[in-house]
Amino acid sequence: MNGSVVIKYEEISLKKGKRAFFERILLENIKKALEPLKYKNIRKEYGRIVIGFDDENVSEKDFAGFLEKVPGISNFSFVLNAERDMASIREKVLEIVNADGGKSRTFKIQAKRIDKSFGVKSMDINAEMGGFVIEESELAVDVKNPDLRIRVDILKDSCLVYTDKIKGVGGLPVGSSGKLVSMISGGIDSPVAGFMMAKRGAKIIFAHFQNMTEYGEGRSCDKIENLVSQIAKFQGESKLYVVPFEKVQEEVLSKAPHKQSMLLFKRAMFCIVNEIARREGAKGFVMGDSLSQVASQTLENANVIYDAAEFPVFSPLIGMNKIEIIEIARRIGTFDISSEPYYDCFLYKLPKHPETRADLEVIKKMEEKLDLEPIILKIVANLQPLLIGPESRR
Repeated sequence: MNGSVVIKYEEISLKKGKRAFFERILLENIKKALEPLKYKNIRKEYGRIVIGFDDENVSEKDFAGFLEKVPGISNFSFVLNAERDMASIREKVLEIVNADGGKSRTFKIQAKRIDKSFGVKSMDINAEMGGFVIEESELAVDVKNPDLRIRVDILKDSCLVYTDKIKGVGGLPVGSSGKLVSMISGGIDSPVAGFMMAKRGAKIIFAHFQNMTEYGEGRSCDKIENLVSQIAKFQGESKLYVVPFEKVQEEVLSKAPHKQSMLLFKRAMFCIVNEIARREGAKGFVMGDSLSQVASQTLENANVIYDAAEFPVFSPLIGMNKIEIIEIARRIGTFDISSEPYYDCFLYKLPKHPETRADLEVIKKMEEKLDLEPIILKIVANLQPLLIGPESRR
């Protein structure tokens, strides 16, 4: 594959005084994402990133597969490199027309003279190239809705001629907004929530509470590792803390009313992830809650659960319904993995009629009767993260 790929970013361009900071992180993230591939050079130029390549063994599909998963990229295009003269631009424009193979009936030339030192203005480039295409093909001009849109970007040292834009993830580059700890279950929602906050620039650290009761004992966490590996395709190598939770479950179920057990479980989880957040330097938590989707996600219960968090809690799915969440899960590749059988710790002795309108003070009084502190301290002391990359599992 010979030529270049031009990468554009929209939201970063609005950051004014912090723009260079976001651009630097995005550039580094792109380099990491492309480590398995060979390319000639990579540079930032005029509010875009340009990657040059000259390796015939690498395909556009290879590059696209990595770039379309990098948060911060709005879109990217594979381009033909032209010299900074009209003859060279005409040559590349004709190459694009010929490659179209007669599939299009109409076209438009869309030139941007980003480097104003180029002697021909954008409108004049449009007019000259448009006339040239009409002479050399059977295409007709359509400036509003063309079948073939040929773009010409005039940069300082080269001209980029291209057509299709491939949509990227958008958002902000991972790592530009700090770290968050995401509690990930085997369900559909929590991986989507982690992805949504990674798209907002957060580096996500995952914590999974493993069911080690008689129903879950001996079962591996392959499914959870596969989910984290899939998110790692978007944010890079990821940490996963697998938290053994059976001692907490036993303590709660032996001393507290069954109806409130779910709330007590989740408050205990926050006591554990509070310590993980401090260890990792994280500034908050990510939850896959969607308002009133299940019993624990009513406003009253969310208030009770989140009270145990010592850092802000972010719930990016809070206003979404299940259909909207599933659509995102399919798009990012987690839906099929989430649909695999897995006995989540919350399914262990699930109350038939869980509390839906909990009172915080009542729950705190229940906690006073539990001896959870030594259990939690022992769990935290023995936690070690797994490092999971995009290809760690599947």
